[in-house]
Order: sequence, then structure tokens, then C-alpha cells
Amino acid sequence: MKTGIERFRQQKADNEKKAAAAAEKLNTLNGTRAELETRIDSAIKDGDQVTAEKLIRSRMDIDVQIEIAQKTLANLDKPLDRAAVAAAWEDDLSDYQRQIDKGEKELNQLIRQAVEKALAIADAINASWDARTAALLLVNDQEPHTYNSGNNDFPGVSFTGKTLDDVSELLSREEMNKIRPDALGTIGMAIRNRTNVFFRRK
Repeated sequence: MKTGIERFRQQKADNEKKAAAAAEKLNTLNGTRAELETRIDSAIKDGDQVTAEKLIRSRMDIDVQIEIAQKTLANLDKPLDRAAVAAAWEDDLSDYQRQIDKGEKELNQLIRQAVEKALAIADAINASWDARTAALLLVNDQEPHTYNSGNNDFPGVSFTGKTLDDVSELLSREEMNKIRPDALGTIGMAIRNRTNVFFRRK
């Protein structure tokens, strides 16, 4: 679908082509007129009134064509009407705005879905750490709530924390709270570094 601005762009391009053709025609007509003027002068000098009259009539016809070509060229060289182009832009702007509004609505839905998915992942991560802690408590681990050199035989889950962190920043705190009051805390807990590099066996 052509926009209003595209139609005006096409009109301007067409006008430029027509103007180039009109300028070429005008140049040719001016050359013909100059040639007639020379022939008229020659016929008058030779006393050939009949030929001079015919040539003068031809020159008059050329003058009419020259005036038409000049006015055509002047019309084609005029800039496009600003108000008309602005009105066309208003129509195009409405179309663009509709596309943007629709896209933003869909994007916001996708962002919400992404946050909800991130929360589901964070819930699973947190549940896995609780379950790991419970498993380590069964064997009286010295520090079951961390991952350390003493309990690395109980591996933790694998996930991309940066993705969860990035997703949590897509919405404001208020918007996150609307999804779930504990949303930021849940994701924060999931991506928390639980490694204790200073662990020493007692």
C-alpha cells in the first residue's frame, strides 16, 4: 500500500522528469527560433517578402510554443504544496501510530509472558535449592544452604542467571508487583550466588 508521502514522492519524481523534458523542448524551440530569425533577416535583406512573411508566421507559432514550454516548466519547478504534503503526512502518521500502538501492546504482552516465565524458572530454581538443602540436612552437612567444596557431590541446577536478571528489568518495580508482590525477591533469590569459596571443613 502506497502512503500519501510516497505518492507525493512519486509526483515529485514525475515532475522532475517532465521538467527535464520541457527544458529540453524549450532549448530546441529557442534554437529553432534563432534559426528562423536568421532566415527572416536573410529573406528581408534579399527583398523576399513572401518568404519573410511565412517565416515570421512560423516564428510567431514558435513563440507560442516557447511561452507554453516556459510556463509548463515554471509550473513543474514549483515546490509541492506544503499544506497538502502535511495533510498526507497526518494520514501516514495515523497509520504508523496504529502500527506502533498495536506492536507495543503485543510487546507488553510478550514482556509480561517473559516475566511470568522467568518467575516460573526462578520458582523452580529456588525449590531446587530448598530440596538440595533438605537432602544435605539428611546427611548432617556442615553448611547445607551453600554450595561449597564440602558438598559439591550434591550439584546444583544449571541456568542462565543473566537472562532472569535482564527479564526482571523489563518492567518497573510497580509493574512487577502487579504480576506478583514477591516477583523481584523471587528472581533475586534465584540468581543469588550461593557459593561459599571460604568453606573449610571443621
